[in-house]
Amino acid sequence: MPLPRLEDLDRLLDRTTTDVLGDTIRYRPANAPVFGTISAVVDYRDGAVAFGGGEVMAQDVKVSVLMVDVPAKPSKDVRVQLPKIPGRTFRPIGTRRDEAGTNWEFEVQDVATSA
Repeated sequence: MPLPRLEDLDRLLDRTTTDVLGDTIRYRPANAPVFGTISAVVDYRDGAVAFGGGEVMAQDVKVSVLMVDVPAKPSKDVRVQLPKIPGRTFRPIGTRRDEAGTNWEFEVQDVATSA
């Protein structure tokens, strides 16, 4: 019997990793009336950005959601709320597939500051 290939285990590994290591986020699809909850891997990284001779801290939050949980590519009309940044609502920017092709990855922009 041949050994299973990594791609044969993708669904199980993705689900387990996301559920065990991820955060529970609130996600509202485009044109949906209410938020639901899904598991996602969230990178809350921030860093210094040069700005007019000084530096400011810029948030560069990256969210990764399973395509089985979110079949439609997240558009700018989707809304996301993150547990470690309470009281704020975000929209996806720069949505793309991850390197394995099983997740949507995107950065977020605060809805209050987006144009």
